[in-house]
Amino acid sequence: MKLIWLFVFLPALALPLLDTALELQDITIGTVTSTTA
Repeated sequence: MKLIWLFVFLPALALPLLDTALELQDITIGTVTSTTA
């Protein structure tokens, strides 16, 4: 039963983290692009 909870909660926790990581990546790319351009 615990494995099921793992599969339920891990994606739910990973999605916001992934979202945040992508946003940070966008900000970083944007900053680098604006400084090099």
